[in-house]
Amino acid sequence: MMRTIVYIFCFGFAFSANAQQQSIDSIQELIKLSKDSNKTLEDRVKYATKASELASQTKVDSIMLFSYRWTSDAYLQVENYDKMREWGHRSLKLAIKLKDSLPMAYMNEYIGFSYRRQEIYSDSTYYYYYNAIKLYHNLKKIRAEVNSLYNIANIQESEKDYVNAEQNVFRAIKLIQTLPETERSFELLFRLHNIIGATSLKFKDYGKALEYFNKALEITKKQSDTSNIYTNNLHVKINIAITYKEKKEYKKAIHIYKELLQDTEMYYKDPVSYAGVLNNLGEAIFFKEGGANDEVLSLYKRAYHISDSLDTSLEITYFGNDLSEFYLSLNQKDSALPYLEHSYKLAKQINENEEILRSLKLLSRATEGEAGKQYLYEYIKLNDSLITKERIARNKFALIRYETDEIIEERDKVTKQKSLLFGTSIVLVVMLALVYLVFIQRSKNKKLLFDREQQKANESIYSLMLQQQSILEQGRTEERFRISEELHDGILSKLFGTRMGLGLLSKKISGDASVLKKHSDFINQMQEIETEIRDVSHALRNKLLDSTVDFVAIIEYYIKGLSELHLFDYKVYANSKIPWSIINDHTKVNLYRILQEALQNIIKHAKASHIDVSFYMIDAHLELVIKDDGVGFDVKKEAKGIGLKNIKSRTQNLNGTLDIVSTLSKGTLITVSFPI
Repeated sequence: MMRTIVYIFCFGFAFSANAQQQSIDSIQELIKLSKDSNKTLEDRVKYATKASELASQTKVDSIMLFSYRWTSDAYLQVENYDKMREWGHRSLKLAIKLKDSLPMAYMNEYIGFSYRRQEIYSDSTYYYYYNAIKLYHNLKKIRAEVNSLYNIANIQESEKDYVNAEQNVFRAIKLIQTLPETERSFELLFRLHNIIGATSLKFKDYGKALEYFNKALEITKKQSDTSNIYTNNLHVKINIAITYKEKKEYKKAIHIYKELLQDTEMYYKDPVSYAGVLNNLGEAIFFKEGGANDEVLSLYKRAYHISDSLDTSLEITYFGNDLSEFYLSLNQKDSALPYLEHSYKLAKQINENEEILRSLKLLSRATEGEAGKQYLYEYIKLNDSLITKERIARNKFALIRYETDEIIEERDKVTKQKSLLFGTSIVLVVMLALVYLVFIQRSKNKKLLFDREQQKANESIYSLMLQQQSILEQGRTEERFRISEELHDGILSKLFGTRMGLGLLSKKISGDASVLKKHSDFINQMQEIETEIRDVSHALRNKLLDSTVDFVAIIEYYIKGLSELHLFDYKVYANSKIPWSIINDHTKVNLYRILQEALQNIIKHAKASHIDVSFYMIDAHLELVIKDDGVGFDVKKEAKGIGLKNIKSRTQNLNGTLDIVSTLSKGTLITVSFPI
């Protein structure tokens, strides 16, 4: 039953692992398909979404994180920013769970980017970009950090948080200058310098604006991408011209605009910018000449019609307001109103607040009576709300920075506390381990000391046993000598004297021959008795006891005592070839203890009626064999008993081998063999 359960478990585990691998393979194949540029964007999104659905089924966080990130990116390709954010948030949640900083940074940037593309310059956009910057900074991902700094500076510039926008731009420039010069680096540097120029222009710091616009222009000379060079060159020159126009250096502005218009390809390459140059040229001429003229009107109308044909709402709004201002300068309110109303409507649709304000201000001038006043009130109201909104936005950005930094600081503090706790725990564990090791070592030392003392005690006991046995043997020997002397010197002498007396007497006795023969026979028998007594006396003198008799006698004495107490028969055999005299006491003590342990086990468990103990000498090895006729036991199951462990330990002390053969109901055979 157990084998079946184990088999089912292993099969289930293997099946589960195999199924998961199949899912991973399917996910990889689907992601590969979602990257195939030959597929339609819609199909690629479907493949990526399917991959994420399969990844969710695996319940493996790392697989889900990879799939979700790619699905978020796939929705970016089709500009479905809501779905992009949805999968981005899923990825971010998993990255936070896994404490994987790089995906956390990526997904914060992705989510911030999705808001920005939808032109939602809210505190949420700022929040995600700010988190991305912090993470990239810690990861030392300089290029990614610069990119996020550029995006966050754009947001701040849009929300008129010009001071902080500049700070982030300067920080980005400082970082990017540490990187190798690449096309991407030049492009970022161009954009960053352009932002500083734009913010300086907002502050009416025209000198600084021109400085950074010209620096941006110099950067375009280092670029190799022709499409970037053309667009960047055009846009920065337009910005320089705008700066001169705002600075009221109209001649310089007009010169740049006219120089740009000499490029006949601009209309085809960048028609929106072409329309902007026409309109700005008209505006510069308008202010230079101090009023309207046909050339200005022509430029304004051409710009407006181009933007209208391109359906570019922002340009239509801006150019429409410029045209309206032109007509109002001529007091042609009827001509101005259609453009104004259309610009106002479009500006509200695209939420372009600056042009809404401009439209309202112009409408208040173009509209008579209460309606005109209403436009003016609306202008004042919107302007105040925008000022408040800008202030709130700046405060929100500051609050996000503060709270994010505080969260990071708190997280770092918690991390340090955890590290400290972990370090303290490690130290405590090491200390406890050292204490434990010292305790174990002391226990080992105590055990070693105990074993030594026990060995000494065993040897002392054995010596005492030998002394006792020697005393007994000495007593026996002395008694034999005494008996031998008594027989030889006493009884034998008396018997000899008696026999000699009878022999002499026989010469004097006369009588029947048969009687004399019997007399002679008795004398001969007496002589034979003398011989036997002499032999016994000599035998008693010549039988010497050696150490063989001593050790084996100890064994026999011990077994005899056990047999009388536990009622079993025994037999002890010792091979005469065994050189007991050269075997040290340490070996004899271990041999005695092995026998002692074995006999105790037999008495306790075997229920034996007969025990054989034999000593053999085989190839310089002493072999102890203990055999009983008891109930036997299963060697595999009982091999861990304390008695058997002690026998094994003492056998190892003798550098010997232990062999146990036992059969249930047929007894046990223990063989201990060691070199001597």
